[in-house]
Amino acid sequence: MSELLTVEDVAMRLHAEPSTIRAWIRLGALKGVKIGRRWLISENEVRRVANEGISMSSREGKKQDTKGG
Repeated sequence: MSELLTVEDVAMRLHAEPSTIRAWIRLGALKGVKIGRRWLISENEVRRVANEGISMSSREGKKQDTKGG
């Protein structure tokens, strides 16, 4: 079993902001588990993202612009 990392740990490893990591989790591009108020991400998942990158193409097509224009 791999170690569980906090959002802040993952952000440092992936050179991203914690808010970006939370957004990736919300979008389903990064898998994590929520325990209480904290998100935890497995080290294996961080390695997967580091090797493969983030793919949100399936979600991006479904997003709609909520701004009026």
